[in-house]
This record gives sequence, structure tokens and C-alpha cells, in this order.
Amino acid sequence: MGELKKILLKGLLLLAVLAGINFGYQYWRYPSDLDTYCKPGQMLQSIQDTADILYLGESSNFTYADEDVDKQPISTYLAEYFPDLRLGTVAKGALHAGNYYDILRNVSASSPIKTVVVTMNLRSLDALWINSRLETALQKEMVLLKPGPVLWRRFMLSLRDYEIKSDSLRLLDAKWHWRNDTLRFPYPFAYPTTQLWDTAFAGRKVARDPSLSPLTDAEFPLGCHYIKNFAFQIDTLTNPRIRDFDRIVALANARGWHLVLNLMPENVARAQYLVGPDLVLLMRQNHDLLVRRYGNLPGVTLVDQMETLGDAYFRDRDWCTEHYFENGRRAVADRIARAISTLYPGALHEPERKQQIARVFENDCEGTTIWSQIQTLDSERAHSGKQSSLTGPRKGQFGLTFTYPIANLDTLAMDSMDVSCWIYQERLDHPGVIAWEMGGDKTGYHWDQVDIVGLESRAGVWQPFHFRTALWPNLKDAEIMKVYPYNPDKVEIWFDDIRIEFIGKK
Repeated sequence: MGELKKILLKGLLLLAVLAGINFGYQYWRYPSDLDTYCKPGQMLQSIQDTADILYLGESSNFTYADEDVDKQPISTYLAEYFPDLRLGTVAKGALHAGNYYDILRNVSASSPIKTVVVTMNLRSLDALWINSRLETALQKEMVLLKPGPVLWRRFMLSLRDYEIKSDSLRLLDAKWHWRNDTLRFPYPFAYPTTQLWDTAFAGRKVARDPSLSPLTDAEFPLGCHYIKNFAFQIDTLTNPRIRDFDRIVALANARGWHLVLNLMPENVARAQYLVGPDLVLLMRQNHDLLVRRYGNLPGVTLVDQMETLGDAYFRDRDWCTEHYFENGRRAVADRIARAISTLYPGALHEPERKQQIARVFENDCEGTTIWSQIQTLDSERAHSGKQSSLTGPRKGQFGLTFTYPIANLDTLAMDSMDVSCWIYQERLDHPGVIAWEMGGDKTGYHWDQVDIVGLESRAGVWQPFHFRTALWPNLKDAEIMKVYPYNPDKVEIWFDDIRIEFIGKK
């Protein structure tokens, strides 16, 4: 009996020590590990105690076009409708319902979040996304969000306790479904599987509506992409994303959240033009299944946006994505806002959007002003704040890029451009420049530059850089204006506190 007591005491002591280590890890090391290994978890940690509404999305939320005047995400536009409510966002490329469930499980019980907006992407239910080459990396990120003590999760991450498959093996899994999943139509159809249909289309053997113009050589591969991404029918018994959405619904009910499922717009018009009504039929069948399954559940609001945007709203022309121009992102946010407004009577306020003819543009490189090449933001050096734009081997040749529609510039009064910024360069023997360009169907492409290295250049310190240059006389006839650092060398150059002013004639 005495030996048993000793064993029990030692066991309790061990548990107490492990609990203490787990407690210490959770409060001192876990946040840092989230930042390193699980960006979605880190995003959640940073906003969950201060948000009333949580928005979960993938790349559709934040992908913009260079032509956009305002490059803000859908979630930012959505927040504009509710100035008295706090909206927090967790978004990362390729996230899907399985990842959303892991994220939502980790919302603390004390969080003020009452409404959760979850992106429902039709393509995420097909074999190609389920077997995405990004899935292994996503599964690795989710380990720290799985059930159990945080110290145990970190231990399991070190053991690589997640599904690891090569890109080739995942593609084989997708191809298996393309070969073996039978497509069921309410009429005779020549291609009973995705693979047979895709092969026939690629071989230009699929009959085309004679009233439509022939497809170009570039459009045939795009049509094949549409077939591989949308020629499927959801099986509610075997599709893992259906299981994930079901778990999200159950979790939202258990936590007392208002769940808003946002079914994203798809380019149905493009699918109709490229492939035809047979593919659109499958898209609508899957749409109808999702609406029937989730559209009338208590506590759930389904925002059905699948066919709300025409072809002109979609940014990508060589792939089937849910990436929209600014007007498309604003339209998506508007419909979500209308749905949420029923949950918060009186909280919705119409955002004011006045088109402004602008002359001065500034970017402090802190990430709040969205310009192209935002991935170059770097925290190693900064003239002011915490970040600057890094060019060189680690981040690429192009620095933070100002891109703007010329229609929104005061071109009638402009004849020159004044550019200033702060620059940190490791050495002076490099060909780095500040470049500017314009382009358009009427004007063609024009490009010019000014060298960074000059008489007053110094290495190893932050120094101001400034120049003024005349603009092209036909600028008003062009479509897009760009200004950016260009550094094709191996030396690293940082840029911060960029200011661009377009100046008119005196």
C-alpha cells in the first residue's frame, strides 16, 4: 500500500510539473510559436478579445488588381458598414472549411465575438482543392490549433503529426476522382467522368454552340481548368468539406454565435462561354445542394452570391478564381452587410464613397496603405515605424509599387511628378533605380528611371532621396501609372516613407 502511495504521489507531482510547464509555455512561448508556425492562429489571438464580428476567408478576401483605386480587402469594406461594431479578420490563401473549424474551436470562451462570417467557396469542395499542393503546409499550421494542451500540440508538431503527401501524390488522388467519379446528368451526355470530358475538350472534340465565336488557343486550356475545377457533384456522405461545414454549424450553435455562410461569386458567365451549359448545370446543382442543406438552419444565415457578379468583375483571366476587382469586392461586402444588418438592427450605416481626383500619395510601409508588392515589407530596418520595403535577393527586384488608374489622377493639370523617400543601402556599387511607367491601348508602354546612387549617396545609413521629373505629354490618354523601386542586383536596399506628388503647371 505504501509503494502505491509513492507511485501516486510521483504521478501527481509529474502531472503538476507538466501542468506548470504547459501554463508557462502557453503564456510565454505559445504566442511566438503561433507567429512562426501558425499565422491564422496568430491572427486570431491578436483580434479575438476585441472583435464583435469575426470574418474567416481565403485569398478572395485580400487579392486585388493593380487597376483598383482602393485595394482594401472585402472584410475592410464590410467593417465600413458597421462603425460601432468591431470586426476582426483571419484570412490566408487556400484556407477551407476544415481550417475554419480548427480556427473557430480556438476562439476563447470569454471572447466578445457574437457573429462569425465563414467563406463558402464552391471550388473548395472539389477534388483539386481537397488535394491541393498547399494542403500539407496548411495541415502543419493547424497542428497548434488541434485539441489538447498547448504543450502537447507543440510536441506533436515537432513529431510532424500531420498528413504529409507530396504534390505528385496529391495530384494522383485528384486524378483518381476525375477518372472514377461518375457525372450524372438528367439527359444523355457523352463524357461520364471529368477526365474524359477534359481530354475531349483539350483535343477540341467537344461540340461548340455555333452561335458563339470559336475559342482561341489560349482559351482552350482555360476551359480545361474550368472543367477540372467545377465538373464534380457533391457527395454529402464522403465529401470532407461537407463534414467540416456541418461541424462549423454545430460549433456555432453550441457557442451561441450567429453563423453567416458567405457563398462566394463564381464566374458562371465565363464557364458558360468557355465550356457551355453542361458545366453550368453541375455548378448550379452543387449550389442548390448547399443552399438546401444550410440555407434554412436555425442560427445560420446563408448569403447566396454565386451568380451575382458578371465576368467583368473577375480579375484573373487565365485561371478560375474568386479574385475580384475593387467593385466586385465591394459588392460582395455589401451583400454580407445587408445580411448581418438583420442581426444588429440600426447598426448599419451606408459608407460614404466619393471619387476623388488625387495628386498626393504617401506610404509609410506599415501595411495600412495597400500598394502592390506588399510582400516586400520587412521589419529588419525602418526609417520610421516598424517596417520598410526591402529589395534584393530575399524579397525580389521590385519594391513597394504605387499603381493607379490615370482616370483618377488630375491629368489635365499635371506636367511633372515629385518623388521622395528614405533609402538604406548596404553599398553603393549597384544599379538600383526608382522607375515609373505608364501603359494603355492608346499610348502603348512607356518607362523611365532615375539612378539611386548619386553624388550624395552614402551606405549603411538612412538618407533622404528626392527628385522631380517631367511626365509624358500623352499621359492623360494612358490607363495605368506605376512608380516603384527596381533593384536587379544582389545588394539589399530598403525604402521607407514614400511620397509621390503629381504637380500641375503654374
